[in-house]
Amino acid sequence: LSPTVTGIEESTTVAIFSKVSDMKSRGEAVNGALCVGQPDFPPPPEAIAATAEAASKGLTSYTGVNGTLELRKAISEYLGEHKSVQYAPEEILVACGGKQAIYQVMLALCQDGDEVI
Repeated sequence: LSPTVTGIEESTTVAIFSKVSDMKSRGEAVNGALCVGQPDFPPPPEAIAATAEAASKGLTSYTGVNGTLELRKAISEYLGEHKSVQYAPEEILVACGGKQAIYQVMLALCQDGDEVI
């Protein structure tokens, strides 16, 4: 394995999530707040309906790694209307999660010996 990979330590949040998941699978009561961003509420009915509709239309394949243009346009409009900031869809990147996105940016931009504050 590469030195970059062998030098990576396990994330504390991942370790806690794994422990909590193991405890739950054994039927132990666990404070759900010790998770890694898992919602403790059901998705809105609109999201469930949209997911079912997309699946019934066969929209089950992987999308482009930066998100679909339709989604990036919707995010652009939302940011303009609700946050008063303007971004073109081409400036928006949809990621699997915040920690993963930040990690990938740091991996791409930082070199050995760089100081990151």
